[in-house]
Amino acid sequence: MPLVSVIIPTYQRAAVLGEAIESVLAQTFTDYELIVVDDGSTDGTLQVVEKYKEKITFLHQPNRGVSAARNLGIQHSRGQLIAFLDSDDLWLPDKLSNQVPLFQAQAVGLVFGDIRFFSGKTIQRKTSFDLYPPRRGKIFGDLFARNFIPASTVVVRKACLETTGLFEREFEPCEDYHLWMRILQHWEADFCPQPAALYRVGSGQASGNAVRAWTSLVKAQEALVEQARLAGGQLSPQQLYDGLYKRYLRLAVYALKKRERKIAFYWLDRFRLMHRWTTLWLFLTISANLPYFVLTPLIYLGYRLAIRQEYAQN
Repeated sequence: MPLVSVIIPTYQRAAVLGEAIESVLAQTFTDYELIVVDDGSTDGTLQVVEKYKEKITFLHQPNRGVSAARNLGIQHSRGQLIAFLDSDDLWLPDKLSNQVPLFQAQAVGLVFGDIRFFSGKTIQRKTSFDLYPPRRGKIFGDLFARNFIPASTVVVRKACLETTGLFEREFEPCEDYHLWMRILQHWEADFCPQPAALYRVGSGQASGNAVRAWTSLVKAQEALVEQARLAGGQLSPQQLYDGLYKRYLRLAVYALKKRERKIAFYWLDRFRLMHRWTTLWLFLTISANLPYFVLTPLIYLGYRLAIRQEYAQN
């Protein structure tokens, strides 16, 4: 039995899938199995995986989304640890060698690492941890305030998934964050400070649609707030504000930029219902009532303020 099951879900990524597979096969840690799950691709993915048929387990399903693809891989996995890699990203060679030993601490249910961003052959110097400092231990509240876990670096205990359940499609494209949070309500996290993976910039990842991603994130967080409440409450007022309420304002700004007043007022009302008024909320509420020829320049000012507020106090 392998210790680690590596799962790569893929859809229409024949041009880059081979690189992702090769990055797993190049690992210095060798006690693993590699499961590639094709989510109904029609672009030559089958021809790519044919070259690796002796080294991987290949599964195919009709197009049902990344959550269903990952879940199918988990259901066919044999390892005690489950590692995830998106098919347009790459692992660095020592990724598993650095992370697997951290599971010697029985309280640890999830381990992650840093990433570097790349496009073509250019690798950026700045890393994810430079932008979003990580935390270890009981980090449910910290992670709620800011997502600092790159999905393609995550390894989890299979026992965690048996307790919390698998990925939930209704929260795509933030289904991974939602699962990490559910796991970390009960388990501790640890991380390796060195980069574990390369994240391909501009490859059409699901997270590219900002409004859809932010709306999904808010939906996931609202569900997590309720789960935390039922579990006895693990979120401070500041964590709720940083992690959820400020995002209502961000979505209001997005709506105003698209001239969707009703949607903007929905998010502004949602903010006021959940939190006391703030200067930014008042600014956006007043702006939302103005004619569009006046509103347009104010939208960009409000957007900058929302960005500034989003990253403040972190």
